[in-house]
Amino acid sequence: MRLGSLFVASVLVAGSVATNAAPAGKLAHEPLRCVPAAGNAKILASWAGAGQVTTARVYFRAAGAKEESFLELRRTNVPNGFWAVLPVPAPAVTSVSYRIVLKDSDGRAASSDPVDVPVTASCPATLSAEEVAYAKNLVVGQTGAMQ
Repeated sequence: MRLGSLFVASVLVAGSVATNAAPAGKLAHEPLRCVPAAGNAKILASWAGAGQVTTARVYFRAAGAKEESFLELRRTNVPNGFWAVLPVPAPAVTSVSYRIVLKDSDGRAASSDPVDVPVTASCPATLSAEEVAYAKNLVVGQTGAMQ
């Protein structure tokens, strides 16, 4: 799936990111090192601690875009593990910014710090069959009225 440059990104996972104003627990994920220029990439996140995660999203935007888009993270087979495959970047996109936000049943949110990632042709894009199927049917949420 290919989206316009205002809300296009792809993401792969790799070190831990601290949370901001989090409920009792810890949001962790390994920041991406790059985003494939012609493929999807995957975000992985996990939650450790008290509280049940009820909403898990990754917010992203292409360099220069004012508004973020988001995807709902899916649960992994590991307890409190989450993943999403983000859209393939539009050809003019040179970098992507993203952050992960988890909310618990009391509405308290844990957010990773924003991560800026370059889009490169040499970035690997390895997805499972399930992830490829998911990438073909992305439902991208919008945060701005003009999107």
